[in-house]
Amino acid sequence: MSEHNKHPQKIESNHEQYVNIAEEVEKNFHRLEAEHESGIEQTEELQAEHIKESVEKEARASKETDTDVYREQESQPAADMYSHHAELKKDTYKKTLQNTQAQLSPTQRSFSTFIHHPTVETASEIASKTIARPTGIAYGAIAATIGVAVALFFAYRYGFTYNYLLFIILFSAGYLISTIIELGLAKFNKLSRKKS
Repeated sequence: MSEHNKHPQKIESNHEQYVNIAEEVEKNFHRLEAEHESGIEQTEELQAEHIKESVEKEARASKETDTDVYREQESQPAADMYSHHAELKKDTYKKTLQNTQAQLSPTQRSFSTFIHHPTVETASEIASKTIARPTGIAYGAIAATIGVAVALFFAYRYGFTYNYLLFIILFSAGYLISTIIELGLAKFNKLSRKKS
């Protein structure tokens, strides 16, 4: 105990030094923390300004490019633009067809190549617009049904044999007549619209 009493001033002065050092460290810590936060804020502000400038620069460049493209499009005739679109569509079709055919077996691939030959495709397109008409099929079926019913009635009544080819002939006749009438009406409507 006597040793503790001998150096009380030294202990107090050490304690005061530690307190002063702790206060200084705390002040420095707060100062550094404030500088760091302001530095981060300044860095963020600089980054935001840099981003804003680059966005504005890109917008100006994009606007100029859009204006140039628009001017070029105005100078090009519409038919030229449509031809580019048609070429793009044709190229896409060819690539899709090639990719699909690459996944087929050899026999399926050869059949697909035959079917998608330009001559066969053109004939198929024309046929799809003219031959496979739902109204023609409906009227052909109606004509065949009525014609066969009448022929069977007369065959039963008068005793002659019924020819099965009659169904095909009646169906074809009904189909052709209704298709010709339908196409004629479509032409007539088209001409009457042009006149008015």
